[in-house]
Amino acid sequence: MGCPTPTRASEGTPPRRRLGLSGLILCVLALAGLPAPATAQIGPAGPSAPVTPDVRIQRFLAVGNLAFPAVRRPSLTAGALWQLSLSPIRTVMEDGMQVRRPPSWYLHTLATGGLSFDSDPSKTDPAVGIGAFGQVGVVRRIDPSMVSSAGVALQAMLGPRGIGPVLRVELLDNIGIQLGWMTFANNKRKDGLFLSIDALRCILEDLGLGPCLTGE
Repeated sequence: MGCPTPTRASEGTPPRRRLGLSGLILCVLALAGLPAPATAQIGPAGPSAPVTPDVRIQRFLAVGNLAFPAVRRPSLTAGALWQLSLSPIRTVMEDGMQVRRPPSWYLHTLATGGLSFDSDPSKTDPAVGIGAFGQVGVVRRIDPSMVSSAGVALQAMLGPRGIGPVLRVELLDNIGIQLGWMTFANNKRKDGLFLSIDALRCILEDLGLGPCLTGE
C-alpha cells in the first residue's frame, strides 16, 4: 500500500517538515479495505445456548526495539506494547449458529526506554545517552496471514528529541517494523527517515501471571 510522504513546509512557515497528517488519514483509509479477522464459531443457538458477553480485546506484550532515528548509529530500547480493540467482539447468528466476530481496529500504544548511541548532535564522536520512544495510533488486524496487522501512529522520542508519523506493520504477531519521518527539535540535527524493528514477547504468560491476549 502506498502512503504519501510528508511535504516541506511552505514559505513563511518554520523550516521544518510537516507531520504529514493528510498522509496518515490516507493510510487509515487504505487499511480499511484489508481483509477482516476470521470469525469464530461458538455453537448451536437455542434456549439452552450459553450467552457470550461482548467484550473488548486487549493485547499486552513486552517489546525489544532496535531503531535508526535518521542516523547511522542505533538506539536499543525495551518496554511494552498495549493495544485495545475500538469495539467489542460481536456475537451474531449465522445459519442457526452463534458466531463471534472479532473487531478489526485497535488503539495502539507503545513505550520503550534504553540507550541511544547518537544522542548529542553537537559532538563528532558517538554520544551514548538515554533513548526513549512513545507511540499512539491505530492498527487494523488482518485476516490470518504473514502480515498480522498494519497501522499508523504518531511517535515522540528522546535521544535525540523528535516527533513524527510512522507506518507500523506486524509480521506473524512477533515482529514489528516501523518506517516514518522524524522532525528533530535541535537545529543541528537533520530531519529524516526513521526505521525500527520490534521483537514482541509475551512475558506475562512466560511468568505464569496471565494471558497476553484477553477478551477472546
